[in-house]
Formats: sequence, C-alpha cells, structure tokens
Amino acid sequence: MNRNVPIPLAIFILLLVAGGMWYALWQFRTHEKEPQQRPAPSPAPSPQPSPIRGPKPVATAHHDSVDWKGISALGKGAVPKCLEFMKGDDPADAIEACSVLAKLGGDAVPALVDLLKNGEGRSRSWAAFALGEMGPAAKAALPALEEAKKVHALSTVAAEAIARISK
Repeated sequence: MNRNVPIPLAIFILLLVAGGMWYALWQFRTHEKEPQQRPAPSPAPSPQPSPIRGPKPVATAHHDSVDWKGISALGKGAVPKCLEFMKGDDPADAIEACSVLAKLGGDAVPALVDLLKNGEGRSRSWAAFALGEMGPAAKAALPALEEAKKVHALSTVAAEAIARISK
C-alpha cells in the first residue's frame, strides 16, 4: 500500500499528535490536584472624601481652573493672556485660547502674526491655527502664513489656515 504523504508533512503530523498528548497529560495532572483555597475578598472600602486635596492631573491642571468666559470678556486685553496659554504645555488651554482669539477677530491678528514669526515650538502652530479659525478677518496674516508654509513643521497647518482665510 503506497501512501503519497511527503515526509515533512508526516513528521509535522506526528509532532502535532505527540504535542497534543503532552498537553492533555499536563491538563490532567494540573486538574488532579486539590484546588487551592482562596481567601474571601474583603469588601471594598466605601469612598470617603479626603480632607487633603492632591494636585490635579497634569493634562487638566490648567484647563479646569481657567475662567475662559472672564478672559473672553476682556476683549483686546485677553490677547496677552491667550498668547501665554498658547505658549504653554496644555493643548486644551491652547485650543481654548485659539477660540477666544478667533472671536476677537482682527484685533488679535498682529499679535498672532508676531507669534507665528517669532514663536517657538508648538506656539507657532497654534498661532497659524488661530488665524485660520478667524477666517477672512485674518487676511492681513496671509503673507506671514505663506512664509510659514515653507517651514516643514508648519506647512500643513499654515496651508489649512490660508484655505480658511481665503474662502
């Protein structure tokens, strides 16, 4: 009787069957032992307010404590405060600052153009974003955005801002 089974396949099947037998034997031996007694879980402590307040998580430390309505009510006086938030590390605060500056419109354009040209790191991106949020009110910023578009790190956000302003 000639079975045309290649030798590597036959070896594979043999190893598969042998491995299955070892696994079954291991399962049998581990379940043969007495189950270990686990201690009953203690009831969860009821949450009690702590008299000591720790620091807020880093991601929300500034955002929760900022009165954005109050800053927005400052009008032109909100520009320096918003620029500080745009230079900070908290993206939530930077987005809120961009929103406030976008509502101010043309009054914030010179400060944002200055930040776009002379800022460092992410603050330049936030400035381009805020100018784009202003839409046509930021037409005076188009030359600065064209220059920013040449910088690799700013090219996308500057191009989007130009498109939003040019609508």
